[in-house]
Amino acid sequence: MEVSQSNLRALILVWAFAESGIGGILHALKLPLTGLLVGGIAIVCIALTAYWSGDRRNSVLEALLTVILVKLAVSPHSPWQAYIAVFFQGYLGYLLFRGRKQFAFRSLIFAILCMAESALQKLLMTWLIYGTDFLQALDQAAFSVIKSFGWAVSGSVVIWAFGLYFLTYLLAGAILGKWIPSVPLQVEAFHQILPPMTVVNDNPSVKLRNRHKPVILGFLLFACLLVLLKLLAPQLPATDLIFIFCRSVAISMLLIFLAGPFIMFLIRKWAGHRKESSAFFTDTIEMIPVFTSSVSKAFQWVYAQGKGFGQWKTYILALLVVSLRLQKK
Repeated sequence: MEVSQSNLRALILVWAFAESGIGGILHALKLPLTGLLVGGIAIVCIALTAYWSGDRRNSVLEALLTVILVKLAVSPHSPWQAYIAVFFQGYLGYLLFRGRKQFAFRSLIFAILCMAESALQKLLMTWLIYGTDFLQALDQAAFSVIKSFGWAVSGSVVIWAFGLYFLTYLLAGAILGKWIPSVPLQVEAFHQILPPMTVVNDNPSVKLRNRHKPVILGFLLFACLLVLLKLLAPQLPATDLIFIFCRSVAISMLLIFLAGPFIMFLIRKWAGHRKESSAFFTDTIEMIPVFTSSVSKAFQWVYAQGKGFGQWKTYILALLVVSLRLQKK
């Protein structure tokens, strides 16, 4: 495939879209494992940016800057943890890739490390917010349920669940990293298969959600879960469960109203000093409505071709092809 600025602009558009607007389309199609798919799209875009940039290593950092600016503009209320993940992936890609040198090996390592970070971040946040006491309470409730069936149990159910979750992400990273080197040729082939999508710039308005409503709902669900734990494991002291709830609320408030705003302030300050160096920022923002419309139709076409675990590759290829076509208009 011919290496040009349009290739890089297409990758930046896909990466920015994955970080700011693709979730709604994936949920509308009711696709499983959307979190893994969104993370995989970013990993593919970073790896191909390095591949198509050749010796221009700074292209990954330039793409990272544009993606951060777009995310701040389009999804200003995204949680700060999402920005940490974007920074980690972008800088890791910058440090790891050297154009096309050992690209297959570096892609494998890159994908595994990115997926490992994503899983660890979620697990650490779970431990930080809910604490060890809650995890132990979950274990006791799980033991009570398992023993009620007359089964023997040992070890920690929570640790087994966390381990399985982490291994799932590592496996996904390995599969993705193994596939990335073949993406350039597959994009060329898929370009011949995917039918043209009618592009309509309907400029949809962005509806901002109430940021506090999910938080309040989350606390209510957590309180219900603690009540259920008490029913399943009556030996758990009620005072301990009340302490777990109050601790979780306090930690959540600190993260939402103190740590979160401070980290977002640092991110906006970092991006603001570099905004003028992002050549693609304005173009990317202007193309997102058209791109969203085209991607929605392309995904519907892919969805109609069949379902199955292997279709996640087709969705990523569709994103890349649609973006490349828009850049050539």
